[in-house]
Amino acid sequence: MTKPVHTDAPIGGAMLPAVLLAALACALFSLCGSLFVAYFLYEHPELGPLNIGIGVRIAGFATIALLLHGILRRLPQEAPVDFPTPPLMTRRDTLIGAVVLAVLVCTLFLPRLDVYPWAAPDEVHHLTVAKNIAVRGAYASGHPDEGLDYFDTYDSVGGPVLLPVAGAFQVFGVGLGVARGVMVLFFLMLLGACACFMTPITGGRGAVLPSILLCVSFSSIYLARTLYGEAPALMYFVLGLLAWRRSMHGTRAWVFGVLAGILFALAVLSKTLLVLTVFCFATAWIWDLRHGCKIGAPQILGTAAGGGAVLLCWWIFEMLSQGDLSDNAGDTAGIYYHYLFFGVEPVWDNLKYAVLPYWLAHVAYAAGWGWLMVRTLRRGDDPALLVLLLAAALYFYWWLFFTPGQLARYLWTSYAVCSLGVGALLHHLLTAVRWKDMETHSDQYNAPTSPLIPLRRGTKGNVGLRIGAILLLLAPFAHWAMGQYTELYTKDEMTAEYAIAEELRAYPATVSVQTTFEPLVGSMNFLANRAIDGPQDAAPGPTGYDVIVSLNEDAPPMGDYRPRRFGRYTLHERTGQ
Repeated sequence: MTKPVHTDAPIGGAMLPAVLLAALACALFSLCGSLFVAYFLYEHPELGPLNIGIGVRIAGFATIALLLHGILRRLPQEAPVDFPTPPLMTRRDTLIGAVVLAVLVCTLFLPRLDVYPWAAPDEVHHLTVAKNIAVRGAYASGHPDEGLDYFDTYDSVGGPVLLPVAGAFQVFGVGLGVARGVMVLFFLMLLGACACFMTPITGGRGAVLPSILLCVSFSSIYLARTLYGEAPALMYFVLGLLAWRRSMHGTRAWVFGVLAGILFALAVLSKTLLVLTVFCFATAWIWDLRHGCKIGAPQILGTAAGGGAVLLCWWIFEMLSQGDLSDNAGDTAGIYYHYLFFGVEPVWDNLKYAVLPYWLAHVAYAAGWGWLMVRTLRRGDDPALLVLLLAAALYFYWWLFFTPGQLARYLWTSYAVCSLGVGALLHHLLTAVRWKDMETHSDQYNAPTSPLIPLRRGTKGNVGLRIGAILLLLAPFAHWAMGQYTELYTKDEMTAEYAIAEELRAYPATVSVQTTFEPLVGSMNFLANRAIDGPQDAAPGPTGYDVIVSLNEDAPPMGDYRPRRFGRYTLHERTGQ
C-alpha cells in the first residue's frame, strides 16, 4: 500500500533518493570501468601489471552498488504527485523569450566564426577528416603526401557529425567558417530539442527559458562555434530521449522505442563518451521497477535493437573500408582506457581548476539539478528526464575522479543538463512574483506545484527572497555571457594562421618546411593543404629545412635565415630561397 506524499516534506528527505540514484549510477560505472581496466591490462601486460589496487576497486564498487541498491529498495514507496503547469507565460512573454534567444544566437554564435576561437589541435584533426571526406572521398586523417590514416582511432567525433560537415564543404567550399556554421546549426537543433523536452515541465510557454540558459552556460558558446562532438551528441541524445518518452505513452511504442535506439546510437557515434549513459538507463530501470513500471519491452528490446542495428551497420562500413577492426578497437581502448581508472589524486586539482573559481555558478547548477531531480522522482512518470539528470551527475563524477581535468569542455554535458534545470527553476520562481496570475490561478497554486518551493496565496512577504534567488541564479550566466561577448568581438585568434598558410601555399612543393610549434602541423594541413614537419621530425638533409615557422618567443636568431613576423609567428626563410 502506497503512502501519501507530504508536499511540504523537508528538502533533505526529498533529496535522499536523488543522491542515492546518482551514487548508484556512478558506482555501476566505476565497477564496470575497473573490470574493463583489469581485463585490458591482463591482455596487454606491456602497459602495466595487474595489482591489488584494481582488485580492491572492483570489490569496493561492487559492495557500494549492492548497498545502494538495497537502501533504495527499502525506501518507502510514495504515491506520485501531479504537478500541474499553470498557464503563466503569455504570448508576449513567449515573444520576448524568443527575441532574447534569437539575439543571443545572432550575436554570440554566428559572428566571426572564421577567426574566433582559435582552432585547437583536436578541432583541426576533425576538420582534416571532414576535408578528406569531401575532397578525397576518404574517411581518414592526415595528408596524402605522408599517408592517410583511415578511421583514425584518435578521432572521437564520428560520422553523424563529420559527414554533414563534409557535405557542406562540397557545397560551399572547404573553410573553417563553413564547418563552424554547420556546428551552429547543430546547436540550434539542440536548443529546439531541449525546448521540446522541457515543455512537460515548464509548459510550452516557459520552455524557452531553459534554452536561453543553455546558450550562455559554461563552454556552450565555445562548443557551438567549434567542430567537436559534444553538442551534436547531446542533440541526438535528447531527441532519443524524446522518442523514448513517447514510446511510454500512447500507441506505436515499438516504433518509438526503435527510433530512440537509432538516435542513441547516433549520439554514441558522434561522441564515444555517450556510451557511459548505459549506466544511467540501468539505474533508471532499477528505480522504475518499483516506482511506475514505465520501462517495458519496447523501451529495452526495441531501443537495443535500433541502436544495435545502427552500430552494426557502421562497423560493417568500417570493416569494408579498412578490412580488420580488431587492431582499431585495441588502439581505441589503448588511448582511452586510463579514463576508466578511478583515482582520488586529481580531485583537488580539478576542483581548484574549474569548480572553486566559479563556485556561485556551481551552486546554481546544483540547485537546478536538485530541484528538477526531486520533481522528477516525486512525479514518477518520466524515466527519460531521470536518465538525463543521472547523466549530468555521472559525467561530473567521471570528470572529477577519472580525468586529469585540463579540458573543461568535458564538463559541458553536465553543465548543459543542469542549465536546463536552472531554467525550469527560474521559471518556477518567476511565477512566485506574478501575483496577478497567482490570484487568477489560485487553485493550481494551492496544488503541490513544486517539490522544494511551494507556491501558495498569502506568501507575498517572500517576494524579496525569491527575487534574490532569481538574481543569484542568473548572475553567473550573465557574467559568463558578458565575458564571452568581450572575447568574441575583441580577439582575432586565427589571422596569423591564415597569413602563414597563404605564405606556405606560395612555396613550391620542393621547399621543405618545419614548425617548432606542433599545432601548426595540423593547421597547415587543413588551411594550406600542405604537409609540414613537426619539431620531432628529422631534417631532410645536411643543410636543414628551407623554411622554419616558430612562435615569436621561440624564435632565436638564425644566421642563414631571414625572419618575417606574422602575428604570433615568425617565419624563417633560408636566404636566397
